[in-house]
Amino acid sequence: MENVSATAYWMAAYRSIEQGEKYPLFIDTFSAEIAEPKGFQFLKNLSFGLHYEWIFNTRTKVIDNLIIETLQKEQIDVVINLAAGFDMRPFRLNLHPNLKWVEIDHENIILQKNKVTKNQTPNCQLLRTSCDLTQDSRLKLLLTDLKLAEAKVLILTEGLLIYLSRPQILNLSNSFGELLTVRMFWIFDGAHPLIVKMMGWLWNPVLSLARCHFTSGIYRGNFFSFFSEQFEIVRFDSLFHQAKKFNKAPVSVNVMTFFSNWWLPSVRNWYFGLSGIYMLDRSKNK
Repeated sequence: MENVSATAYWMAAYRSIEQGEKYPLFIDTFSAEIAEPKGFQFLKNLSFGLHYEWIFNTRTKVIDNLIIETLQKEQIDVVINLAAGFDMRPFRLNLHPNLKWVEIDHENIILQKNKVTKNQTPNCQLLRTSCDLTQDSRLKLLLTDLKLAEAKVLILTEGLLIYLSRPQILNLSNSFGELLTVRMFWIFDGAHPLIVKMMGWLWNPVLSLARCHFTSGIYRGNFFSFFSEQFEIVRFDSLFHQAKKFNKAPVSVNVMTFFSNWWLPSVRNWYFGLSGIYMLDRSKNK
Protein backbone atom coordinates (compact mmCIF):
# COMPACT_ATOMS: atom_id res chain seq x y z
CA MET A 1 0.00 0.00 0.00
CA GLU A 2 2.13 2.86 -1.31
CA ASN A 3 -0.15 5.86 -0.66
CA VAL A 4 -3.72 6.97 -0.13
CA SER A 5 -4.58 5.49 -3.54
CA ALA A 6 -4.82 2.12 -1.78
CA THR A 7 -8.14 3.29 -0.34
CA ALA A 8 -9.57 3.37 -3.89
CA TYR A 9 -9.43 -0.43 -3.93
CA TRP A 10 -11.19 -0.47 -0.56
CA MET A 11 -14.09 1.62 -1.90
CA ALA A 12 -14.29 -0.64 -4.98
CA ALA A 13 -14.77 -3.56 -2.59
CA TYR A 14 -17.79 -1.85 -1.02
CA ARG A 15 -19.29 -1.18 -4.45
CA SER A 16 -18.67 -4.79 -5.42
CA ILE A 17 -20.53 -5.97 -2.31
CA GLU A 18 -23.48 -3.78 -3.32
CA GLN A 19 -23.72 -5.66 -6.62
CA GLY A 20 -24.65 -8.78 -4.66
CA GLU A 21 -27.80 -7.19 -3.23
CA LYS A 22 -31.16 -8.24 -4.62
CA TYR A 23 -31.92 -4.60 -5.45
CA PRO A 24 -28.53 -2.78 -5.58
CA LEU A 25 -28.54 0.98 -5.16
CA PHE A 26 -26.39 1.31 -8.30
CA ILE A 27 -24.75 -0.89 -10.92
CA ASP A 28 -20.96 -0.96 -11.14
CA THR A 29 -19.81 -3.78 -13.41
CA PHE A 30 -16.14 -2.88 -12.97
CA SER A 31 -16.00 -3.05 -9.17
CA ALA A 32 -15.49 -6.79 -8.69
CA GLU A 33 -12.50 -6.95 -11.05
CA ILE A 34 -10.88 -3.92 -9.41
CA ALA A 35 -11.55 -4.94 -5.79
CA GLU A 36 -10.03 -8.43 -6.05
CA PRO A 37 -7.76 -9.01 -4.22
CA LYS A 38 -6.41 -5.67 -2.91
CA GLY A 39 -9.72 -4.09 -1.96
CA PHE A 40 -11.12 -7.06 -0.08
CA GLN A 41 -7.83 -7.60 1.75
CA PHE A 42 -7.84 -3.93 2.81
CA LEU A 43 -11.43 -4.30 3.98
CA LYS A 44 -10.61 -7.47 5.90
CA ASN A 45 -7.87 -5.66 7.81
CA LEU A 46 -10.23 -2.94 9.05
CA SER A 47 -11.98 -3.45 12.39
CA PHE A 48 -15.71 -3.76 11.67
CA GLY A 49 -14.98 -2.68 8.10
CA LEU A 50 -17.77 -4.73 6.57
CA HIS A 51 -20.24 -3.32 9.11
CA TYR A 52 -19.92 0.16 7.57
CA GLU A 53 -20.67 -0.86 3.98
CA TRP A 54 -24.09 0.76 4.34
CA ILE A 55 -22.85 4.32 4.76
CA PHE A 56 -20.28 4.26 1.95
CA ASN A 57 -22.69 2.80 -0.60
CA THR A 58 -25.40 5.20 0.55
CA ARG A 59 -22.88 7.99 -0.03
CA THR A 60 -22.29 6.79 -3.59
CA LYS A 61 -26.01 6.67 -4.35
CA VAL A 62 -26.74 10.09 -2.85
CA ILE A 63 -23.92 11.68 -4.85
CA ASP A 64 -25.13 9.89 -8.00
CA ASN A 65 -28.56 11.46 -7.56
CA LEU A 66 -27.17 14.89 -6.74
CA ILE A 67 -24.88 14.87 -9.78
CA ILE A 68 -27.70 13.99 -12.17
CA GLU A 69 -30.01 16.58 -10.62
CA THR A 70 -27.36 19.32 -10.78
CA LEU A 71 -26.33 18.50 -14.37
CA GLN A 72 -29.93 18.80 -15.51
CA LYS A 73 -30.96 21.81 -13.43
CA GLU A 74 -27.83 23.92 -13.85
CA GLN A 75 -26.79 22.79 -17.35
CA ILE A 76 -23.25 21.95 -16.23
CA ASP A 77 -20.57 21.95 -18.93
CA VAL A 78 -17.65 20.35 -17.06
CA VAL A 79 -17.37 17.92 -14.14
CA ILE A 80 -13.99 17.76 -12.37
CA ASN A 81 -13.58 14.68 -10.16
CA LEU A 82 -10.59 15.07 -7.85
CA ALA A 83 -9.20 11.90 -6.24
CA ALA A 84 -11.53 10.02 -8.57
CA GLY A 85 -10.25 6.60 -7.52
CA PHE A 86 -12.07 3.84 -9.36
CA ASP A 87 -15.29 5.80 -9.67
CA MET A 88 -16.99 4.73 -12.93
CA ARG A 89 -19.77 7.29 -13.18
CA PRO A 90 -18.83 8.30 -16.77
CA PHE A 91 -19.69 4.72 -17.76
CA ARG A 92 -22.64 3.92 -15.50
CA LEU A 93 -24.59 7.20 -15.32
CA ASN A 94 -26.88 8.50 -18.05
CA LEU A 95 -24.87 11.55 -19.14
CA HIS A 96 -25.08 13.95 -22.06
CA PRO A 97 -22.50 12.97 -24.71
CA ASN A 98 -21.21 16.57 -24.87
CA LEU A 99 -20.52 16.77 -21.14
CA LYS A 100 -16.80 17.05 -20.37
CA TRP A 101 -15.76 14.88 -17.41
CA VAL A 102 -12.23 15.28 -16.00
CA GLU A 103 -10.75 12.75 -13.59
CA ILE A 104 -7.62 13.56 -11.56
CA ASP A 105 -5.77 11.11 -9.32
CA HIS A 106 -2.40 9.47 -8.70
CA GLU A 107 -0.70 8.02 -11.76
CA ASN A 108 -0.99 4.39 -10.63
CA ILE A 109 -4.76 4.73 -10.30
CA ILE A 110 -5.11 6.38 -13.71
CA LEU A 111 -3.02 3.66 -15.39
CA GLN A 112 -5.01 0.84 -13.78
CA LYS A 113 -8.28 2.54 -14.62
CA ASN A 114 -7.28 2.98 -18.26
CA LYS A 115 -6.41 -0.71 -18.40
CA VAL A 116 -9.74 -1.83 -16.94
CA THR A 117 -11.85 0.39 -19.22
CA LYS A 118 -9.80 0.23 -22.42
CA ASN A 119 -12.52 -1.66 -24.32
CA GLN A 120 -15.41 0.40 -22.93
CA THR A 121 -16.92 3.65 -24.18
CA PRO A 122 -17.89 6.35 -21.66
CA ASN A 123 -21.22 8.16 -21.89
CA CYS A 124 -19.52 11.57 -22.06
CA GLN A 125 -16.26 13.24 -23.07
CA LEU A 126 -13.82 11.70 -20.57
CA LEU A 127 -10.34 13.04 -19.81
CA ARG A 128 -8.03 11.49 -17.21
CA THR A 129 -4.85 13.05 -15.88
CA SER A 130 -2.50 12.28 -12.99
CA CYS A 131 -1.60 14.62 -10.14
CA ASP A 132 -0.68 14.49 -6.47
CA LEU A 133 -3.42 16.70 -5.03
CA THR A 134 -1.17 17.86 -2.22
CA GLN A 135 1.00 19.63 -4.83
CA ASP A 136 -0.92 22.91 -5.03
CA SER A 137 1.05 24.43 -7.91
CA ARG A 138 0.63 21.35 -10.12
CA LEU A 139 -3.12 21.19 -9.44
CA LYS A 140 -3.58 24.91 -10.13
CA LEU A 141 -1.78 24.49 -13.45
CA LEU A 142 -4.01 21.57 -14.43
CA LEU A 143 -7.17 23.46 -13.53
CA THR A 144 -6.01 26.57 -15.39
CA ASP A 145 -5.23 24.54 -18.50
CA LEU A 146 -8.85 23.37 -18.64
CA LYS A 147 -9.88 26.92 -19.70
CA LEU A 148 -13.14 27.09 -17.77
CA ALA A 149 -13.93 30.82 -18.10
CA GLU A 150 -17.05 30.20 -20.19
CA ALA A 151 -18.14 27.03 -18.40
CA LYS A 152 -20.48 26.00 -15.63
CA VAL A 153 -18.41 23.65 -13.49
CA LEU A 154 -19.21 20.92 -10.98
CA ILE A 155 -16.37 19.87 -8.66
CA LEU A 156 -16.56 16.43 -7.03
CA THR A 157 -14.30 15.40 -4.13
CA GLU A 158 -15.95 12.23 -2.83
CA GLY A 159 -14.01 10.67 0.04
CA LEU A 160 -11.09 13.10 -0.22
CA LEU A 161 -11.39 15.87 2.36
CA ILE A 162 -11.37 13.59 5.41
CA TYR A 163 -7.72 12.76 4.65
CA LEU A 164 -6.60 16.38 4.31
CA SER A 165 -5.58 18.85 6.99
CA ARG A 166 -7.41 22.12 7.57
CA PRO A 167 -4.73 24.16 5.67
CA GLN A 168 -4.82 21.71 2.76
CA ILE A 169 -8.61 21.97 2.47
CA LEU A 170 -8.45 25.75 2.67
CA ASN A 171 -5.76 25.80 -0.06
CA LEU A 172 -7.95 23.59 -2.24
CA SER A 173 -10.91 25.89 -1.61
CA ASN A 174 -8.82 28.93 -2.52
CA SER A 175 -7.62 27.22 -5.72
CA PHE A 176 -11.23 26.64 -6.75
CA GLY A 177 -12.15 30.18 -5.73
CA GLU A 178 -9.48 31.64 -8.00
CA LEU A 179 -10.76 29.81 -11.08
CA LEU A 180 -12.70 32.02 -13.48
CA THR A 181 -15.95 30.24 -14.37
CA VAL A 182 -19.53 31.18 -15.19
CA ARG A 183 -20.71 29.20 -12.16
CA MET A 184 -19.18 26.62 -9.85
CA PHE A 185 -20.69 23.95 -7.64
CA TRP A 186 -18.79 21.65 -5.31
CA ILE A 187 -20.06 18.31 -3.97
CA PHE A 188 -18.27 16.56 -1.10
CA ASP A 189 -18.95 14.34 1.89
CA GLY A 190 -18.34 15.53 5.42
CA ALA A 191 -18.54 14.06 8.90
CA HIS A 192 -18.58 15.64 12.35
CA PRO A 193 -15.23 15.65 14.20
CA LEU A 194 -16.65 13.14 16.70
CA ILE A 195 -17.38 10.68 13.90
CA VAL A 196 -13.95 11.22 12.35
CA LYS A 197 -12.27 10.70 15.72
CA MET A 198 -14.19 7.46 16.32
CA MET A 199 -13.50 6.07 12.84
CA GLY A 200 -9.88 7.17 13.09
CA TRP A 201 -9.50 5.24 16.33
CA LEU A 202 -10.79 2.14 14.54
CA TRP A 203 -9.08 2.48 11.18
CA ASN A 204 -6.07 4.82 11.29
CA PRO A 205 -3.67 2.00 12.29
CA VAL A 206 -4.47 0.31 8.96
CA LEU A 207 -4.75 3.53 6.98
CA SER A 208 -1.32 4.59 8.20
CA LEU A 209 0.14 1.69 6.21
CA ALA A 210 -1.15 3.53 3.13
CA ARG A 211 0.47 6.74 4.41
CA CYS A 212 -2.86 8.40 5.21
CA HIS A 213 -5.31 8.73 8.07
CA PHE A 214 -8.67 10.27 8.88
CA THR A 215 -7.93 13.87 9.82
CA SER A 216 -10.63 16.49 9.28
CA GLY A 217 -14.19 16.49 10.51
CA ILE A 218 -16.41 18.99 8.71
CA TYR A 219 -19.88 20.17 9.72
CA ARG A 220 -21.87 23.38 9.58
CA GLY A 221 -20.42 24.60 12.86
CA ASN A 222 -16.83 24.75 11.57
CA PHE A 223 -17.50 25.23 7.84
CA PHE A 224 -15.89 28.65 7.42
CA SER A 225 -12.66 27.54 9.06
CA PHE A 226 -12.14 25.16 6.12
CA PHE A 227 -13.59 26.95 3.10
CA SER A 228 -13.16 30.24 1.28
CA GLU A 229 -15.92 32.77 1.94
CA GLN A 230 -16.67 32.64 -1.78
CA PHE A 231 -18.56 29.41 -1.19
CA GLU A 232 -21.91 28.92 0.50
CA ILE A 233 -23.78 25.75 1.45
CA VAL A 234 -26.84 25.35 -0.77
CA ARG A 235 -27.72 21.76 0.11
CA PHE A 236 -27.07 19.11 2.74
CA ASP A 237 -28.33 15.51 2.57
CA SER A 238 -28.00 13.53 5.80
CA LEU A 239 -26.58 10.07 5.16
CA PHE A 240 -28.59 8.77 8.11
CA HIS A 241 -31.83 9.98 6.54
CA GLN A 242 -30.86 8.72 3.10
CA ALA A 243 -29.75 5.31 4.38
CA LYS A 244 -33.13 4.82 6.00
CA LYS A 245 -34.84 5.91 2.78
CA PHE A 246 -32.84 3.30 0.81
CA ASN A 247 -33.38 0.59 3.47
CA LYS A 248 -29.63 0.50 4.12
CA ALA A 249 -29.57 1.87 7.66
CA PRO A 250 -28.45 -0.40 10.52
CA VAL A 251 -30.68 -1.03 13.53
CA SER A 252 -28.94 1.68 15.56
CA VAL A 253 -29.79 4.40 13.02
CA ASN A 254 -33.37 3.15 12.64
CA VAL A 255 -33.87 3.24 16.41
CA MET A 256 -32.40 6.72 16.73
CA THR A 257 -34.51 7.94 13.81
CA PHE A 258 -37.65 6.65 15.52
CA PHE A 259 -36.90 8.34 18.84
CA SER A 260 -35.80 11.55 17.10
CA ASN A 261 -39.49 12.40 16.68
CA TRP A 262 -39.49 13.38 20.37
CA TRP A 263 -36.16 15.22 20.44
CA LEU A 264 -35.70 18.97 20.54
CA PRO A 265 -35.15 20.33 17.00
CA SER A 266 -31.59 21.36 17.88
CA VAL A 267 -30.73 17.82 19.01
CA ARG A 268 -32.40 16.29 15.96
CA ASN A 269 -30.51 18.61 13.60
CA TRP A 270 -27.22 17.83 15.36
CA TYR A 271 -27.71 14.07 15.07
CA PHE A 272 -28.73 14.02 11.41
CA GLY A 273 -25.95 16.48 10.62
CA LEU A 274 -23.25 14.12 11.87
CA SER A 275 -22.57 12.74 8.40
CA GLY A 276 -23.79 13.85 5.00
CA ILE A 277 -23.29 15.20 1.52
CA TYR A 278 -22.76 18.92 1.01
CA MET A 279 -23.16 21.00 -2.11
CA LEU A 280 -21.54 24.43 -2.27
CA ASP A 281 -22.20 27.23 -4.74
CA ARG A 282 -19.81 29.91 -5.97
CA SER A 283 -21.07 32.39 -8.52
CA LYS A 284 -18.69 34.04 -10.96
CA ASN A 285 -18.59 37.42 -9.23
CA LYS A 286 -18.82 36.25 -5.61
